[in-house]
Amino acid sequence: MRTSACARSIPAGDSRRCSLTLPELASIYTDLVLLDSSDPEHEHVANDEVGVLRSKCHQLFMNRLQEDGVECLDRCDAARKAFELVHRSG
Repeated sequence: MRTSACARSIPAGDSRRCSLTLPELASIYTDLVLLDSSDPEHEHVANDEVGVLRSKCHQLFMNRLQEDGVECLDRCDAARKAFELVHRSG
């Protein structure tokens, strides 16, 4: 399952420190968003785990945006920037 690879990539512990690059975080975050929206509703445990990973990765992405001096209005703006970055990179 792809979530396992994503979970191994996201550092445990302090969500303010992360060695992943902005494009790597954007890619993992967008993969988790797409996975979260494609999981069958009857798989509540899997949906919950993906949701937790998605939220953590989103926070890491927002932190990295701030560290890199990229202005971000809110969580929705950060999500949009992640999808734009992945689209430009892919």
